[in-house]
Amino acid sequence: MELLDRYSVSSLVGMDPAGKALRLGAVGLALASGVGAWLELFLLRKALAARVSGSFLPGREMVRMTALALAAAVPAALLWWLLPPFHVILRAGAVMGIYAVLYLGLARLVLPEELEFWIGRFGRRLRR
Repeated sequence: MELLDRYSVSSLVGMDPAGKALRLGAVGLALASGVGAWLELFLLRKALAARVSGSFLPGREMVRMTALALAAAVPAALLWWLLPPFHVILRAGAVMGIYAVLYLGLARLVLPEELEFWIGRFGRRLRR
């Protein structure tokens, strides 16, 4: 957290809020809590495997979903950097929209049974 707190949001995004320098300390806190959560999950899986035979957490599916999220994030990140300097809310909306469409589109190809409910639900709404 302290490492990222040295940098301001305006240096990353290019906008300066009303005379107040926002820092990236909260991003560091979120990253640290995410790493801590993955560590806890790994330790829990290891402890459960030692006590009970069989696997409780599907590692292969977790890797597939993480790769899917990264595959959708790369074009969205490129779009963020290539868009002209519109207001940050417009840029964020466009990037999140592209990310969502790419994620669901790729997920339809890779993970059809896991997303059958959501894709079917959106499909029914679009047909109306």
